[in-house]
Amino acid sequence: MEKAQKFVCDTLESGFLINDGSGQFTFRVFPRIAQITTVQGFTFFDFNGDGHLDLARAQNFYNPQFETEPYAAAVGLLMAGDGAGDFTPVEPRESGILLRSDPRGLEAVDLDGDGVLNFVCPLNHAPLLWQKGNSLKK
Repeated sequence: MEKAQKFVCDTLESGFLINDGSGQFTFRVFPRIAQITTVQGFTFFDFNGDGHLDLARAQNFYNPQFETEPYAAAVGLLMAGDGAGDFTPVEPRESGILLRSDPRGLEAVDLDGDGVLNFVCPLNHAPLLWQKGNSLKK
C-alpha cells in the first residue's frame, strides 16, 4: 500500500478551463443551476448573436448503477457567454431548449435555413430528438 498512487479530488463541480496563452489554465465553475445533474452532451455556438460563444447542454442520466436512482433533474440548459469567461443561465422558455428524457449528445444546427437553431439530440433507447429552438438573436 505504501507504493500505491494516491489521487485527490478537491471539487466535483462542473466547469471549464481558460488558457491564458502561456500554458497556464484557470478553472472556472459553471453557475449553480448547471451543477444539478450530469452532462451528456454540449455544443458551443453564438446563440444570441452578440459575438460571444454560448453553451447549450443536454443533461440527465437514466441508467446509473442499479442501486442509484436516475439523474433526472433537468431539461437541458443554455448558458449565455459574455466573452470574458462568465456564463449566465437562460430560462428554457427563452432559449427553446426542453430536452427531457435520457440524452446522449447535443448539436445545434439550422436544419431548415430559417435562421433559428434546431437542437438535435440522440436519446438512449429512443428515437433521435429534433427540437426547434427559439431565436435569441436581438
